[in-house]
Formats: sequence, C-alpha cells, structure tokens
Amino acid sequence: PGVLDQIDLLVDWGDGTSQILSVAAGAAFSLTHVYAADGVYAVSVTPTDDGGAVGDAATTSAVVTNVAPTVQSAVIVAAAEGAATQLTGVLGDAGPLDALRVEIDWGDGSPVEVVEAVDRSFAASRIYAADGVFVVTVPPLDDDDARGAPTAREAVIADVPPSVVSADLATAPEGSETVLTGALADPGADGVLRALVDWGDGSPLETVDVDASGGFALSHVYEDDGTYVVSVTPIDDADVAGAPVELTAIIANVAPVASDLAVTAVVEGSSATLSGVIFDAGAADAVSVEIDWGDGSAPEVRSLPARGAFAFDHVYVRDGVFQIEVRAVDADGGVGLLQ
Repeated sequence: PGVLDQIDLLVDWGDGTSQILSVAAGAAFSLTHVYAADGVYAVSVTPTDDGGAVGDAATTSAVVTNVAPTVQSAVIVAAAEGAATQLTGVLGDAGPLDALRVEIDWGDGSPVEVVEAVDRSFAASRIYAADGVFVVTVPPLDDDDARGAPTAREAVIADVPPSVVSADLATAPEGSETVLTGALADPGADGVLRALVDWGDGSPLETVDVDASGGFALSHVYEDDGTYVVSVTPIDDADVAGAPVELTAIIANVAPVASDLAVTAVVEGSSATLSGVIFDAGAADAVSVEIDWGDGSAPEVRSLPARGAFAFDHVYVRDGVFQIEVRAVDADGGVGLLQ
C-alpha cells in the first residue's frame, strides 16, 4: 500500500537458482532466466518491502522444452582396408547438463555403434574389411533421446595389395612333377585370392586360387634339366597385384632309356635289323644312340628325338653270335646302356 516503498522481489526459478530484483512499488518488472535442462519448473515471486514486511508469494509454471543436440564438427581420418579409420567430433546442445551420444552408421552394413560423448567430444574407430567409398552417418542424441540432424562424411578406403606369406618348392628331375606350395594373405576381405605363377621355362603363366585358409598348391613338369627362377605373384579380386616372390628350381637330368630291343636273325651277308624304343624324361633333350654291333666294326652313331621307336640295319659279313651294345646319350651327358 505504501506507494513510496521500495520492493525487493525474490524470484525462485524452481531449478535451484534464485535472484532478487528491486523495483518501486506498483512498477512493472521483467526478468529473464536460462534453464540448463528441459522440464516443468514452479516459479515463485515473493515481495518484501523496505520495512521488512513479506507479502504473499505469486507462483507460475515455466515449461521448458528440449532442444535436440547438433553435430558441430566431424572429421574422418581414413585408413586402408584392414587398418583403423578414425572418426572424431564435437557435439553441441542448448542444455549444458544433457548427456550426449552419437549413433554411428559406418556405411558398410555393420551394426550401428553407440558412442557416449565426453565433454561434448566423441571418438570412434572402424576397421573396414574391404576397400571402397563408405558414407558414414553421425546423428547426435541427448539423454531425452532427442535426435538431432545427422552429419554425413565419406570414408575413402584404399585397397592393400595381397602378399605371399610362404612359398616352397619340392623339385623333381626332368619329366617328373615339381610341386609348388604356399600361402597368401590380404588385410581386407577381398574375396578369392589367387597366385600367378611363372615357372621360368617359357611355359604359359598359371593361376591357382587359394583355399579357405589362404593356401595353394600347383605342380609342373619341366621338360629339361636346368636352373629355373619361379615367380609367385599374389593377386586379389580387384586384380591388384602384390610383390612377387621368387624361388629357384634346380631340375636334375635323367638319362635316356632304350627298351624293347629286338634284332632279326639273318644269314651272313644279309642285313640284320635292330629295333627298339628310346625314351628320355626330358622331352626337350636330343639323344644320340651309339650301337656296337659286336662284330668288330666301328660303332655306329645315330641322332634321335627324345622319344620314339627306331630301327637300324647292319650287314654281318660272317656267321656267329654277336653281343650288341646300345648306348643312349642325351645332350646333357646322361647315359643309358642296354645290351
């Protein structure tokens, strides 16, 4: 009632904070307050005049609505397949007391990853199993499950070439199977890996797929003895080749063999025919056959291919029983002897 009184208004905002505003009696007033969290708050205003008299409190309700959080920044540091790609960022929220989180969709079909923000910052990592371009979606959420607008970033994941983990040769002489075994590896799930093999002898390149454990096996027959450099190159399903591995195959010579020898019996002064079959495990070898007819005549030398039948004639000038010796020699000095 005292129009000259100075009035102190105690404003209780209902969130644990209050403040005092001094106004003249009968004067209008206005006051603002920022709530740290959403909710319904009972606000009371209690007047006290300058004589210490306390009036009745007036009350009202402040309905504070929630505001969804935002992604203020999101940065991807992409790595190659099989290595950790890093995602970091900062969230914003009008309510400083809200607990925030992100639900990260890494874009590769993996389950959504929930990461709690600490001091409004978040960090997460993902190992991509394959190369490609993946769209990473980051929606922010607060503790009231209010979902803010998602932020999208691209993760460009590079392919990593496969590698040869092991490679071994079990060599055999010419004409027999040399066996190559080994294993390949790839940091990414690149489907079927294969090994490209150069046997080093001019034969066509061969490829072999690895099994479920990454292993492979392949065999090859060398047609001639010698030292060969075998190259194994790993290749993934994107046709990306890794570093080749080289091995040395030392292939031993095998002496030729003359078999199925037969000679026709004749009378003196007529031609006897010696027939047989020559075989050299090295199909590329040239073979010479030296025949001692056993009658004192000079040995006869004939050139033959590595494999096939032969027939040679000889005239015996006297009767008798003669021991014929056939000596087969290949181009590498291997000697086969039959009588």
